[in-house]
Amino acid sequence: MYNLANSNSYVAGYLDHATTSWPKAPGVVEAMAWTLTDTCASPGRSNHRLAREVSALVEKARERVTEVFRVKRLEDVIFTSGATMALNLAIKGLLMPGDHVIATCFDHNSVLRPLMRMEREGCKVTIVRRCDPDMMFVDAVIREFRPETRLVVVNHASNVCGTLLPCREIGSAARSRGITVLLDAAQTAGHVPIDLLSLPVDLVAFNGHKGLLGPPGIGCLLVNNPNLALVPLLEGGTGLQSESLVPQMVFPTSFEVGTQNAPAIAGLGAALEFVTSENFNNARENAGLLYKKCLERLYEMPHVRVHGHSQLPSIPIISFTIKGMLPEEVANILDSEHNIQVRDGLHCAPLAHEALGTFPYGTVRIAFGYGNTDETVDQLCYALVKLRQ
Repeated sequence: MYNLANSNSYVAGYLDHATTSWPKAPGVVEAMAWTLTDTCASPGRSNHRLAREVSALVEKARERVTEVFRVKRLEDVIFTSGATMALNLAIKGLLMPGDHVIATCFDHNSVLRPLMRMEREGCKVTIVRRCDPDMMFVDAVIREFRPETRLVVVNHASNVCGTLLPCREIGSAARSRGITVLLDAAQTAGHVPIDLLSLPVDLVAFNGHKGLLGPPGIGCLLVNNPNLALVPLLEGGTGLQSESLVPQMVFPTSFEVGTQNAPAIAGLGAALEFVTSENFNNARENAGLLYKKCLERLYEMPHVRVHGHSQLPSIPIISFTIKGMLPEEVANILDSEHNIQVRDGLHCAPLAHEALGTFPYGTVRIAFGYGNTDETVDQLCYALVKLRQ
């Protein structure tokens, strides 16, 4: 079992959890290793004992996804390589030439770039550019609804400043008009409860390697509307209907072609088991407390400017700049001289930085997670004071 207490000194100073979490949840490494050492068979293909064991492991992980996200049916959980693939599958699998889609300036390039591709292929794209995700933000989205609007994409939380967007209000308004709602939960899965029995969205995309403390290379697209006519991005072997070159559509296997990433799925399953534990709840609460403590101390520093924060709820992400220094320079000094790892730049969300006034250089982003302590905040704030000196 992985023991955080035995990890090296980098863990305390690691503040890049919004890019990927570290360390991973207890049991993740062991679960992944088991698939490579005890049974490296291909799930859903052969019928021998080893293949059946790894197939059962994949389906157990699918069950855990339904339990954590309250998905009604197992077949509505589609394993992908991550949130990016899940978002591409939703966007390109739904939109047709002539359709209208609405996104916002808070969206990640994993949404914006596929939309630009669909615009070149005949779709109409509207991007709502408002920097405060309040009720006026909701009204601004609703004003863009048209008879031909097919899809609204909502980023659950900004990966730049952490602010939660009003997905429930936007989702209710869109669904009441028959518009499909896609929720990008890349940053919120593991930080914010996502209950598909009550949340008014049709599709949810998330990854396993951030807030869920799982491995990279695995994510899901969750389908919360059985009437969606979703088209696969890829065709290939599924282990089913091998006699047909044009097989019937079957959820989820028609969307999981090729050999599945069983080690990563096993790691995600182990992470989801930890997510439901009291230890994880304590770690999540601790990250929230550290975030608030750090935010208060940053506001007291005259040479530090915090960007994008309001009274709205947020996940534990803070973006800031330092007067007279480029974000890249700040991040390099924090890493090389203070053993603190952060991310600098535009964070693959250029329109969010345009709205916040931090384009083209971006910000320094800190993101709290599993493994951070009070010492982490003290270490960071000490380093930032030294930067001023």
